[in-house]
Parts: sequence; structure tokens; C-alpha cells
Amino acid sequence: MHWRDRPVAERKVLINAMEEGYVCELLPESCVITQHGREQDFPPLTLEVARETFGRLAADGLVGTYVLNRDGELLDDTAIASVADDEVWTRPASGGLCLFLTEAGAGAVGLERNP
Repeated sequence: MHWRDRPVAERKVLINAMEEGYVCELLPESCVITQHGREQDFPPLTLEVARETFGRLAADGLVGTYVLNRDGELLDDTAIASVADDEVWTRPASGGLCLFLTEAGAGAVGLERNP
């Protein structure tokens, strides 16, 4: 699917995963600083939309989660289960739960690696 054809919520999850951001960063609006000042980059997401979008992208193998200071990545159903607790979405820094873009996800957003 072309980047512009993806819903805003998917783009927000994928960009956050590219930046290995915390899960809780999906809920508030995000902004960028431009020559015209601060401008909204992505709107806020509701918990329901963020969880559903993340779950779909994780099930498709495009994003996963990991916990800071612990070995291992959480993929597929394990990743989806890792965001089941509402508190992880609202706790500062998500208790260390971060998103990451899988190799398939990198390909889906056009960041395929050169051999």
C-alpha cells in the first residue's frame, strides 16, 4: 500500500516505530518545528484507535515491541498482548515499552535495505 493511502493512525504508528518511540507517544498529538513555528504533525489518537491500529500492524508483521533493558523483541501475538493493559498507554515512557519497525515494516514504508 502506498504511504499516502494509509490511514493517519497507521502512519503515526509506523513513524513512531521507525523512531523506536514509546507506546504512550501514540496517544497525544505530535508536532514538528518548522520555519513558521510549531505545527501539528499528527493528531491525537484515542486509546481504542491506537490499540486497534497497532494490533493490526503487529499481526501483519510490520511492527513489534520491546522493553528497554531487557533482551528480546515481542512480535506478533506477544506484541499485541504487550499493549493489552491500558496503563502502558498512559504511564510515562510506557514503563519502557517501545515500538520498532520490523524488516517487513521497513519494506512497507519504502525503507528497504540495500544489499
